[in-house]
Amino acid sequence: MSKLSPFALLAGQVMRAASWAFHDVAWTMRAGLARGLRRRFGPGLRPRTRRLTPEEQFLTALDLNGATVFDVGGYIGLYTLFFARAVGPQGRVITCEPNPRNVAELRKNVQLNHFSNVEIIPVGVGAAAGVAHFQLDAVSPARGRVVAAADGADLTVPLASLDALLLEHTLPPPDFIKVDVEGLELDVIKGAAKLLAAHTPELFIELHGSINAELVERLRAYGYTLYHVEAAADLTSGALPNTLNGHIFATLPQRRNWAHRRGAA
Repeated sequence: MSKLSPFALLAGQVMRAASWAFHDVAWTMRAGLARGLRRRFGPGLRPRTRRLTPEEQFLTALDLNGATVFDVGGYIGLYTLFFARAVGPQGRVITCEPNPRNVAELRKNVQLNHFSNVEIIPVGVGAAAGVAHFQLDAVSPARGRVVAAADGADLTVPLASLDALLLEHTLPPPDFIKVDVEGLELDVIKGAAKLLAAHTPELFIELHGSINAELVERLRAYGYTLYHVEAAADLTSGALPNTLNGHIFATLPQRRNWAHRRGAA
């Protein structure tokens, strides 16, 4: 992990102290996807513009009413809260989050909003059963990155594949999966081979670095059409754009959100 400036370290210490001092204070969010919902004063709290990002604009325009949504990489639950409201009482949200600190915040934020349509599974999602080692962010310990070995890691968490979770927890097949796993997107897709082949849910995948050609080809093999949200462009069969970060939306032409995706292009 790169060395942080003294200012960044001080800012992290101040934020952690404030989070501890005000950890029982709840407030209503005024910006972002979960605007109007309640959350605790805690990790992930930072000044935000009231203007929605391209990612947020895209998600808020999707039709998720009554859907089953898997939130893979739930963090402290801001997306989970958005999805819980978007799917409505007839829908369901399954959130996977491996960091115990985040899971505790996530549970409290769900309870604050009295959502009964959310199930939280405290596990990381990968290609198969195993463990993952995390090095936590010095400024924001609720965030981290995967490292190769336990030596030097701050946290070790269990991993499971989506295919296994679907069976072990008797979960309904998802209509929509959001994936934000700090660079392990391909592993999540590898571990969902049976699920994707049988149900081809819509996918919303956050990229961390350049677009992974193997990830793209695996998704195309299931019949998905791919759209890069920030670039507002289809990912065609030609050369992939050298786009860093951003989000891919994967869907089938006959799915209900296809018209929205075309309108956004």
